[in-house]
Amino acid sequence: MALRRIIQSALVVLVCALALAGCGGKDRKQGIAEALAKVPLDSNLVANPSFERWVGAVPADWQIEYFEGPGRIEEYYGKSNDFKKSGQFSFYLRGVFNTDRWMLLFQKIPVIPGYRIEFAAEIKTDGLEKMKKQQDRANIYVRFYGKDGKRVKSRSYADAFTGRLHGTSDWRRYETVGNIPDGARTAEIGVINEMNGYLYVDDVELKVSAPMPWREHKTRYVDFYYLEGHPFPPQAMEQ
Repeated sequence: MALRRIIQSALVVLVCALALAGCGGKDRKQGIAEALAKVPLDSNLVANPSFERWVGAVPADWQIEYFEGPGRIEEYYGKSNDFKKSGQFSFYLRGVFNTDRWMLLFQKIPVIPGYRIEFAAEIKTDGLEKMKKQQDRANIYVRFYGKDGKRVKSRSYADAFTGRLHGTSDWRRYETVGNIPDGARTAEIGVINEMNGYLYVDDVELKVSAPMPWREHKTRYVDFYYLEGHPFPPQAMEQ
C-alpha cells in the first residue's frame, strides 16, 4: 500500500509538471518567445477591468455576443450604478424565467503557453435560480485559443472557471489558478449567467506568471518531479 501511494503521488506530480511544461517543441518555444515580448508578467492584463468606460450597454474593450439558446427572448445585460464594488459601475447579466437566448461578455488577451494563469473577479448575485431547461452556469470563466483562432480544447464551454453560483450573496472575490496549455496564444476571459436572476461583476483580473521551477529525477519506472529544496526521500524513490 505504501508503494502504491508513492507511485500514485509521483504520477500526480508528473501529470502536473507535464501540464505546466507542455510538449510542443520548436513551435512552443517560438510561441513563448513571441508572447514574452508582449505579455507583461504578474500584472493585470484586463482592459477596463472595473467597467468604468462604456459604449452604449457594453463596457469598452469588452465584447458581448450570443452564446446559445434557440429562441428570441434575449438575456438582459448592461451597466449597474446601484451595485458596484469599486468605481461608479459594475456589469450585470440577468436571466428571467423564459429567457431562451443567452449571452457572453468577454475579451481576449495574449498569453504564454506553459505559464500559469490567475484570474479573479468581484461577484454579487441576486436570486440566481435554475429554471426548467436552463443551465446552471453563472460565473467568470477562461478558455484558450491557438494561433489558428480555434479553441485548444473544446470538451466544455470553458477551460477554467469559478464554482457555479446560486442564490443571493453580497460581493465576494472569486479567484482561480490554472495552467496555460501548450499551443495557446490567447485566453478569453468572460462572464456567463444562464439562470434566472442577476449576476453582477466588477474588478476583473487576469495575470500571467512564470511556471513553477520543477526538478526532475528519472528512475527505471517512474520520473519524479519536485520543487527545489523538496526532493523525494531516496528510499521512497528506490521502493
